[in-house]
Amino acid sequence: VGGLASPFTLDAALGLLPLLLDAEHDALEQYERAMGGLNLARHVLLQLQGHSSDAQVRAVRALLARQLEPVDARLRARMDELWLVANGRAPKPDSDEGSVANAAEVQMCFTRFQLQLSVLERVKELAKVVLERPVPETSAAAPADG
Repeated sequence: VGGLASPFTLDAALGLLPLLLDAEHDALEQYERAMGGLNLARHVLLQLQGHSSDAQVRAVRALLARQLEPVDARLRARMDELWLVANGRAPKPDSDEGSVANAAEVQMCFTRFQLQLSVLERVKELAKVVLERPVPETSAAAPADG
């Protein structure tokens, strides 16, 4: 029977997410990469619901702080820029990176960003559920009752 030498684990998937969800990547040029990363994150976080290790919780905390929040901020900034361009309140960007050619393209880009933001918000919700799990007491002894 063919296959991988070892199964693709949740920990391996958690390790890939920072590579896929980088706030420095242009949200328009790297749209498919970002959506793939968000869908993988959503899957991983659903699997971690209710039974995640301390290391996985730390990885989720880092993912939220280092990838998800910065991607969210940059995506919202790009949406604000597109909104201003679409409404004629700002000129189209001069650079070729992530620039759009006409009103229809601006609208399409804005719609893609809305979809990406919707998935991102769901992923952030799932991450917060993982982070809210009860942490077992490890070092401090419970106080005696009387």
